[in-house]
Amino acid sequence: MPTKYLGTNSINVIFENVACGIVVCDKKGNILWANKYILDKTGYTISELIGKNPRIFKSGIQPESIYHDLWSTISSGQVWSGTLINKKKDGSLYYEEMSITPVKNGTEYYVAIKKDITERIDSEAKIGMYIEKLIEKNEQLDEFASAASHDLREPMRKIVAFGERLQKEIGYIEDFDNDKKLKIKNYLTRMTNASMRLESLLNGLLMYSRTNTGDIEFSNVDIEDVIKNVISDLEIKIINSEADVSIIGSLPTIEADATMIRQLFQNLLSNAFKFAKENEKSIVKIYSQELPEGKVAIYIEDNGIGFDERHLGKIFQIFQRLHSNSRYAGTGVGLAICKRIVDRHHGDITAISEEGEGATFIVTLPKIRQEKDRQDD
Repeated sequence: MPTKYLGTNSINVIFENVACGIVVCDKKGNILWANKYILDKTGYTISELIGKNPRIFKSGIQPESIYHDLWSTISSGQVWSGTLINKKKDGSLYYEEMSITPVKNGTEYYVAIKKDITERIDSEAKIGMYIEKLIEKNEQLDEFASAASHDLREPMRKIVAFGERLQKEIGYIEDFDNDKKLKIKNYLTRMTNASMRLESLLNGLLMYSRTNTGDIEFSNVDIEDVIKNVISDLEIKIINSEADVSIIGSLPTIEADATMIRQLFQNLLSNAFKFAKENEKSIVKIYSQELPEGKVAIYIEDNGIGFDERHLGKIFQIFQRLHSNSRYAGTGVGLAICKRIVDRHHGDITAISEEGEGATFIVTLPKIRQEKDRQDD
């Protein structure tokens, strides 16, 4: 069956009602025809546009060079595309995305396809403004957290130190009987323990703030060396808990901030030892896997108490804990620091676990920085 072509009337109806502007100009650039979209958007009538140069829409804001480039491009037979700030008949401005195509069919024409993108530009500008404000607020919050945690640490140390001194001095006070001394010692112990927990929290908050805002100094980091050094630092804890720690296979070398990467794996290994099962030897395995797109995954696997994976999103949030402090001491900052370090290296951290069946934390990092990350340094 032969193809049925649209008639001229049908084409005119289509062009008049499409959701974009169409303007046809002659080879000198004068307007021959414009559709309803253009008339509605600009406020001009068709008789006011016919024979006029499209510069009737010119706002006067953009440099003249953009129009020279436009005319030079289309007069050489090429398509020009770009964004213009144009002016309506009433003087109001609007953003217009436009492409102009030279058409030769015996006579030479230029056909411009136009779209009003003012609403999109305004939205993007508002989003950009909100992002700038959010970045500013975050920077102020980080500065406050850093200053507050730093300034509070010194008086907190004094509270702990003098509380410990008072505990020793109580035994030399003859006016108190033993029951009274025990009661006072109990109060001081609770006060000192609470102060030490607060000091630990402030230290964690300061570390989180520094991780969040500090400059990243990239270098070649041997993950195996880092983890061996961390294991050495945690030697006393490993001996006391009779833990068995092993590195399976070789671990990769990546481009990263050595100090941050060390902090990352120190937190993860400390957690593996802390959440060990009672009366069961702690076994921790570290291994890696090469991934596509130049990435590598490092696994920290333990046989500890594990957790319900429904709480996976919660454990990486600052100050979020799954267990009471009386059972497992902590501040709820360690894994938040891990998450922030991994984020700043354009990686990912997650975990697989089941209550009572141990946990495996998986850190995915690029082995080599992308070019855009180098430019941000």
